[in-house]
Amino acid sequence: TINAFSMETIYVRPEMKHVEAVNNVLHTILVEDDKTKRYELLSLNLTNNKLTNVATLARFDKLRALNLDGNALELLSMDTFAQMHELRTLSVARNQLLTVETERGFNLMKLRSLSFAGNQLLELDVQLWELASLEEFDVTNNRLYMLTGNFGQFKGLERLKISGNYWKCEILVQMNRIHG
Repeated sequence: TINAFSMETIYVRPEMKHVEAVNNVLHTILVEDDKTKRYELLSLNLTNNKLTNVATLARFDKLRALNLDGNALELLSMDTFAQMHELRTLSVARNQLLTVETERGFNLMKLRSLSFAGNQLLELDVQLWELASLEEFDVTNNRLYMLTGNFGQFKGLERLKISGNYWKCEILVQMNRIHG
C-alpha cells in the first residue's frame, strides 16, 4: 500500500499479490521487460491517479479485482482485459472516457461487476462481450445515447444502472423487453 505519496511511477514486481496506490499522481506502470515472466497479482487499486494508458495491465492475467476510478483515461481497449479470466470486479468510473474499444471478442466468465460510471461516453458497443456472470453493469452519468449489442449474453445481470444519460427511446424499450 502506497497511498498519497505524490508518486508518479509504480513498478509492479511479478511476485506481488495485492497493490494499492491510491491518491498519487501515477502516470506510468512499469513491469518486467521479459514477457515470459508470470505475474501473481490478484488485486490492484489505482484509484485517483493520472493514468492515461493502462495497456501494461494485460500482463496481470490473474487479477480478480481492478479499480481504475478517478484517473485520466480517455480511451480504453477492453482487449487489455481479455486474458484476465479470474477478474470479478472492474471499475473504470470517474475517468474522462470518450471511447471503449473492443477489437476481438472476449469471455470473462467470472466478472460480476463492471462500472463505467461518471465518464463522457456517447456510445458503447457490448456485442463482443461475453460476461455470463455479470450481476451489475453501471454506466450512470455519462452522455450515452446508444448502447449497441444484445444484453442476452449477460445472463446473470441483476442490476443495470443507466440513469444520467441521453438515451434514445427505442433503446429503453429494448432494455425493458429484455430485462423487464
